[in-house]
Amino acid sequence: MKTMLVTADGKQIDLEQQFPDTLASRQALIHGEKGRLSYNAKTSTTDTAIQEEWNKVITSVGGEYVLTLSDGTRVWMNANTTLEFPVNFVKSQRRVKLQGEAYFEVARDESKPFIVETTGMQTKVLGTTFNIKAYPDESREQTTLLEGKVEVSLSSTSATVPSPKLVLEPGMQAQWEEGSTSLSMQAVNPDNIIAWRRGEFVFNEEDINIVLRTLSRWYGVEFISSDIGQETYTFSGMMSKDDKLETTLEILTLAGGPAFKIEGNKVYMSKNKSRL
Repeated sequence: MKTMLVTADGKQIDLEQQFPDTLASRQALIHGEKGRLSYNAKTSTTDTAIQEEWNKVITSVGGEYVLTLSDGTRVWMNANTTLEFPVNFVKSQRRVKLQGEAYFEVARDESKPFIVETTGMQTKVLGTTFNIKAYPDESREQTTLLEGKVEVSLSSTSATVPSPKLVLEPGMQAQWEEGSTSLSMQAVNPDNIIAWRRGEFVFNEEDINIVLRTLSRWYGVEFISSDIGQETYTFSGMMSKDDKLETTLEILTLAGGPAFKIEGNKVYMSKNKSRL
């Protein structure tokens, strides 16, 4: 099951096999087609007394999905990602929760800020385009702005005291390191950050462990080191997500990385090919 919808009452729907033509909830109508869901609110009235009804969409290894939320915001979800969201934004803020990676095109509504919560950061926008990467197996979370303007601060769980807010311009990225009580900001190439939406992996002097975790989320394999120890490798380049795993690993080896041997869903790696 690559993609699953979990409704407010706990019902689980395999979106690869049984995406709904129309599914009714108390606050919205959900329309489905292959690879995407759209939410249409039954009421647009803002009433803070109404209890929000939350859904969750989960992608697994090699899965990608597109959601249109009830406010018109579109979300592209990468593999191994969970997005929790109200089926209708009836509160004064449009708040969602993300674990993994997603690209957002937020519908503009100045009366209702759109807020994305991750473990370490909170990203607040009115209407703009940005990417957030916040996988639980990574020590770093990143918000990258493509268009418009966003405000990034520490989440309530990572900030012991109120933290300064970073306001990003297009082409800027905010970062939070696990355990840190501050944020950093740097200029990046946004096209590289959202390469996953084009079906590509793009790395720029990236540590081999980050590269392998990215590949693991897409190909569903576990990497096991036999003799690398403290050896360090970095990799720069582009690879297609449509390539077979063997082709992708060969590129890493030819670029000066370790040797690999695939056995089922495990990949063994070594400094010396003869040891595999």
